[in-house]
Amino acid sequence: MNRITQCLHARGTVSAVMKHRHGKDAVPGRYLAFSGIRRPVVFWNLTDRCNLTCTHCYASSGPGCGSEDELTTAEAREFIDDLAASKIPLVIFTGGEPLLRPDIWDLAEYCRKGGIKTALSTNGTLITDEVAEQIKSSGIEYAGISLDGSKAAVHDRFRNTPGAF
Repeated sequence: MNRITQCLHARGTVSAVMKHRHGKDAVPGRYLAFSGIRRPVVFWNLTDRCNLTCTHCYASSGPGCGSEDELTTAEAREFIDDLAASKIPLVIFTGGEPLLRPDIWDLAEYCRKGGIKTALSTNGTLITDEVAEQIKSSGIEYAGISLDGSKAAVHDRFRNTPGAF
């Protein structure tokens, strides 16, 4: 999460501020982003669709989920306009599996053009060299890939998908 904090504030982390809290030196100016008005970060579940069936999924996502409850691209852009008007600094695309949404690159670029930084929370199974290039070129500044264990057997058991590791 420290990378998300740095992405959000482009200045430092809470732990860096804490290190200076009791010292003789004043808190360096680059860490003062934490003393201002707090702005929310938006975790946007773009879709319920997912290519895995994880045991611990809070969204009840999976391969059987449809896209009928998703915002259209036009509706999503309107929502992004509202977020930009509210000065939301960061949107984290999640789901389900956000890479299953065909307009994710358009939405990421639209956020960037509206002054909103973007991050991606993915299970990582759909990332190819081509997708990695799209992540980079769309302006997504951070991609988090969830792992449920350091061994394939543990991870795959949580994901209910052999080979997900």
